[in-house]
Amino acid sequence: MSAAYRTILAKLALNPGQSLLDVGCGAGMFASMASARGLLVSGIDASDALLAIARKRAPSADFRVGDLEDLPFPGESFDAVTGFNAYQFATNPVAALSAAGRAAKRGAPVVVVIWGRHKASDAAAVVAALAPLLAGSRTTSPRADALAQEGGLRRFVEDGGLVAPFEVGDVNTEWSYPSLATAVRGLNSAGSARSAADRTNEHTVTRAHEAALRPYVKADGTVRLSAVFRYIIARAP
Repeated sequence: MSAAYRTILAKLALNPGQSLLDVGCGAGMFASMASARGLLVSGIDASDALLAIARKRAPSADFRVGDLEDLPFPGESFDAVTGFNAYQFATNPVAALSAAGRAAKRGAPVVVVIWGRHKASDAAAVVAALAPLLAGSRTTSPRADALAQEGGLRRFVEDGGLVAPFEVGDVNTEWSYPSLATAVRGLNSAGSARSAADRTNEHTVTRAHEAALRPYVKADGTVRLSAVFRYIIARAP
């Protein structure tokens, strides 16, 4: 995901001292990268456990537990709002995106990033390995596939009240780990994996990841798999 984070930061081209809100911020990796660039970062997530990690990664940021559809920030507060694999898991994704648009300053960029073309991505198959452990959870969502279809993101942001100009693109990247054990540790720390562990146990999540990753273990023991993310940058009305 770091390639998607770097891409969006480059495209936003915010200056130090400008404000950014990351909705569904999870464990705060993007927030920490934005903070390192001198941005004034806020983040919101439903998981207090993930926010505890985020606060360690970005101690200067303002992290709050809350709902994406009811953001605890005044209107027109931020120079940019981002959401990485976040909106599609809201109870009402359009309402959540509308809330993001209200939190952004007039004309400010609002970014939605989701998994891209699932069939073209090795990483998507690995992420899907947790689906049986998350059955019935809000961490799984059929909306993601619909959004990744041609025109899906554009229709979504229009429904959410955001305005043109729109920029839609894909970030093609590779996940690379020095060993299977390292890959499993990294994936086990993701928000969906933490939810799966809460619903089952850590050992079950580890076994699911190990099985899903084995086809991508190379002869030298490293793990490499492709990942595709799709983004849209729209504007707050």
